[in-house]
Amino acid sequence: MRNLAALSVLALLTGCATCAGGLAGVEQRNPRGRGFCEATLQVSGDFGFESVGHFKHCFYKDRDFGQCESMSVAPSGSVALWQEASTGSVVAFRPGWDKPQVLLKSFPTPRTLQSATWNELDGTVTIKAWNHLDEQELAIPSSG
Repeated sequence: MRNLAALSVLALLTGCATCAGGLAGVEQRNPRGRGFCEATLQVSGDFGFESVGHFKHCFYKDRDFGQCESMSVAPSGSVALWQEASTGSVVAFRPGWDKPQVLLKSFPTPRTLQSATWNELDGTVTIKAWNHLDEQELAIPSSG
C-alpha cells in the first residue's frame, strides 16, 4: 500500500513538472488533468507601480496558449476550454490540434467565464459568465 501511495505522489509530481515545462518565473501550477493546466507566471515589465506582473496562462503540457481565465477540462480529458484574456473569446483545444478553436467570440460584460458544465454524451458544454444569470450551451468541437 505504501508503494502505491509513493507511485501516486510521483505520478502527480511528474504531471505537474510538464505544466509550463522549464519556463522561468512560474509561481504556481494548477493541474487540470490529462496534461492541461493553468500556471501563474511572473513577468518583468513596467506595470505602473510594480515592475513585476503576475499573469495566469493556460497550457497543454509545455505548450503555452497565453494569458487566460477559468480553464475547464472535460471529464474524459479529451478537450479543454478557457477564456482568452486578450480577446475575451471562449476557446477549446484537443491534443493533436494545431491551435485552439474559438467557440464563442463575444461574451457578456464583464467578460469572465465563471463555470463550464460538461455533457459529453450530448456533445455539449454549458458555460456561464460571472455575475450573469443566463447560460449558453455550446457544441463540444469534435476530434476530427
